[in-house]
Amino acid sequence: EMLRSLVGSEMCIRDSLYILHKALSQYSQWQKQYDFKLHLNLILGDMLTQGFSNLLKEELEFYGVKANNLVLEIPEPALKSNDPSIRESLKSLGRLGVKLSIKNFGGQGAGLLLIKDTAIQELKLDRVYSQNLTEETANQAIVQAADAFCQRLGITMIVDGIENKNDIETLKDLGVHRYQGMSYCPPLKEEDVSEALVKLSQ
Repeated sequence: EMLRSLVGSEMCIRDSLYILHKALSQYSQWQKQYDFKLHLNLILGDMLTQGFSNLLKEELEFYGVKANNLVLEIPEPALKSNDPSIRESLKSLGRLGVKLSIKNFGGQGAGLLLIKDTAIQELKLDRVYSQNLTEETANQAIVQAADAFCQRLGITMIVDGIENKNDIETLKDLGVHRYQGMSYCPPLKEEDVSEALVKLSQ
């Protein structure tokens, strides 16, 4: 079992490094033509190790990518741990200048202490609160309250899972203008991204 865990860990690190290299290499080309931030999901264990921020700094410098143009997305369940090394790793990444985002916020136990004590700058509200948003007044109230909470802390909030125009209009009525989902842009293959960026920038 231990051997399996070690092998799995090595594979995770290798996969994460490949994703990091690939993403920064491609973004270094896109940033010459388009103004947008790169959101990146890496395997959590690698993101929250003490040495990751140093590695990331080297990669950003190598590819000529500014740290404030990179957003690292962290699943909320990972922030439930009381491990002080996680808090220190997040602070280290924050000092580097990258933007830290919590995914699935409110879905599986809030990491409120880490939001208060670290450099978290963005929350992605879990899609459980965007389902049937036009009809569910309880979800509307939660979305609006979460937005007010984020505004008070100076944190950007994004509502995940917005799939139709009616929900977009409901969000606007609630005063919320940042969202993610199929109604905005479906998942794309690498070769289709440039065309999508052109359309979104028009």
